[in-house]
Amino acid sequence: MRKVHKILDLMHEEISYENDSPLAIDLCRITHSPVHCHDASLEMALCLKGEVNICCNHEWLTLSEGEIYTIVARDIHCFWSDTDNIVAFIHIDTSSRHLTVRGLESSYIACEDITCQPFQTEYIRQVKAMLLALIYKQSFGELDSETAISATNKIARILLDYFNWFNLRDNYPGNKPELYERMLQVIDYCESHYMEKLTISSLAKSVHISENYFSQFFKHCPYGSFSLLLGYVRCFYSQELLLTTEMPVIDISQRCGFSDVKYMYKSFRYWWKMTPKEYRQWFSEYVKTPDRIAYLNEKTAQNFIQSYAASVFSDLLI
Repeated sequence: MRKVHKILDLMHEEISYENDSPLAIDLCRITHSPVHCHDASLEMALCLKGEVNICCNHEWLTLSEGEIYTIVARDIHCFWSDTDNIVAFIHIDTSSRHLTVRGLESSYIACEDITCQPFQTEYIRQVKAMLLALIYKQSFGELDSETAISATNKIARILLDYFNWFNLRDNYPGNKPELYERMLQVIDYCESHYMEKLTISSLAKSVHISENYFSQFFKHCPYGSFSLLLGYVRCFYSQELLLTTEMPVIDISQRCGFSDVKYMYKSFRYWWKMTPKEYRQWFSEYVKTPDRIAYLNEKTAQNFIQSYAASVFSDLLI
């Protein structure tokens, strides 16, 4: 059996939330980050200066000044840039007892400029404004626990109502909670049983609906079909094995529930726009560059954010 040396040791980064806060904020200059994920945090990257490149699961993109991107728990991602930049990383502790808005830990959130739909425009502006205000307050030591908790719950509510993946195609923006709950049940079932042989019949039975209704339901969800959803979930879990083990692709496909390796290749090409082998190769090149992240000191952060916030809020108000 052909051996493939593992590409990397995936970092499960633990975020430090001070004083029992559900919110953590860092301002950084990014040259090259490690490949990592977060087990119980939702991360928002807000570019404040320059540009930064992002690889997150199946997406490769460049974030420019003023743009935002969200990364949910367990997403494998990294950042790099060859230009001067400043990026604010805001993490929300999805397991925090202070998070009164439930569902953030199990939803696919896509609050980002690259996919922003017309109905989301006002809400992405609100999220950015609140984040910038929080960054400003923290930089000057004025962010108290009560403010952080209140703002985090407001942001979480907007994210769930207007930026969960279920609403990405503007099918049911915030007004079909019963369909959204059913979608969460379906995703949860697929994530719990993706290694097994799954059928529409077994899945419909698990959420207590008829097969006919189930098929119609999927025509209106962002995935388009049950097979596309299941393929995505299986590819999502296969990517960690591709990077952190020496398992051949054929063995990974079997481990992740694909009945034949050709179906893994088909799904990977559809979602990741490359083959599993090309995915491994990309990261094998990426990790050859040393990691370099520079955190802004207090004085530098204050000087920068004061000028930046004044400019942004002037444009919003005038």
